[in-house]
Amino acid sequence: MNQQKSLLKQVVVLISLLIVVFPLPTLASDVAGQLVAFSGDVWVSSGPQNPWRKVSGWEDLYPGYSVKTGRLSAASLRMEDESLIRLSQDAEFKVEGVQLTSFWRRATSFVSEASRSIKSSYRLISGKLWGRNNNRNLNTQIITTTATIGIRGTEYMIEASENASTVSIQEGEVVAENERGQTIVRSGEQVVTRAGQAPQRSTLVQSAAAVQWTIQVPELIDLQVLLKKGIKDRSIVKKIEQAYRQSNYATALDLLAQEQRRQPDSSAIQLVRAWIHIKAGNSVGVFPRLKTLSTQYPGDASLQEMMAFSAFLNTQYADARNIIQQLQQRNQLTDTGWVVSAYLHQAAYDLVAAEQAYLKALEINPTSQPAQLQLATLYFASEQNQRALAMVSQLAASNPNLAPHRI
Repeated sequence: MNQQKSLLKQVVVLISLLIVVFPLPTLASDVAGQLVAFSGDVWVSSGPQNPWRKVSGWEDLYPGYSVKTGRLSAASLRMEDESLIRLSQDAEFKVEGVQLTSFWRRATSFVSEASRSIKSSYRLISGKLWGRNNNRNLNTQIITTTATIGIRGTEYMIEASENASTVSIQEGEVVAENERGQTIVRSGEQVVTRAGQAPQRSTLVQSAAAVQWTIQVPELIDLQVLLKKGIKDRSIVKKIEQAYRQSNYATALDLLAQEQRRQPDSSAIQLVRAWIHIKAGNSVGVFPRLKTLSTQYPGDASLQEMMAFSAFLNTQYADARNIIQQLQQRNQLTDTGWVVSAYLHQAAYDLVAAEQAYLKALEINPTSQPAQLQLATLYFASEQNQRALAMVSQLAASNPNLAPHRI
């Protein structure tokens, strides 16, 4: 009995600390979820007859609400059926109905029996999303223009366009169906549904790519130093810095493109542009550009770490590991480099090596937020609750103003 009370007390303390770090909003009985973080331009609409409203902070979402992301933008949603959903750029997503199963809703008296029986249903009109829900008893569906996707206890990615949808499964299973047929897709597989065709299943070549949706991007450059090195007009530098701080990456890149046209050979501007593309989640093509830049600065460790991170984001794991190993052999790996090393270990499902790399990063920089956050997540996932609790406490102490807002 005493052991049960002690365990219950630990759980209550843990939940309390998490709420301190990530405070919950006041809950209304019909709230379907929340938009808890975003970057760039994100809009919300409360219905088809209502205009899109630009997001400036935390937003409650109700059935019938839609979320839209702009160029180089992203949004993170936490739904009341325990789903975590992250929208990539140029996506449009609609909440049609949500089954209220989350602990914090079931623990209140605000949930009616009618609300409990509602089936979770979402619609991905366009763009790409990553989702996860560990509740295998939950009956959820995501509708696209070409398929209805039934989800059960799954980690998945969905990309939708007018004529086709692609579903990739990292864990669990889904059922993809349309008027032409039905197929079950399991871990390590993907299915493509095209207009007028039955769903086609195949092996997923890069199943570890989902790690990229769940990590925090460490700051790998000194933005201010590079901007001042590459741009003489301090008013332009200030505008770029402001856009970057506000996660308006499209604006920052447009300003940098103008400066690049004036100074086509500026390596500092090229490096900043490459970095902001990475921050915006648009890393395709960045690695070759960084590789070219590295020939001009062969001893620049931060540039090498950025190359490794961009290679990782593009699932070029062998290239990324090779760069990290070379930096480690030269004893040039910084705390952010060790974080990148940990990400590579996570992608390979080597959680022991990932933990060691995060601890090495914290040894170099005890206040490294990416290392603290990812290590706490790793401990929670492996049910090391005491360690997770300690790491959450450390994270809250070193980041007193940490709260969900911009990614």
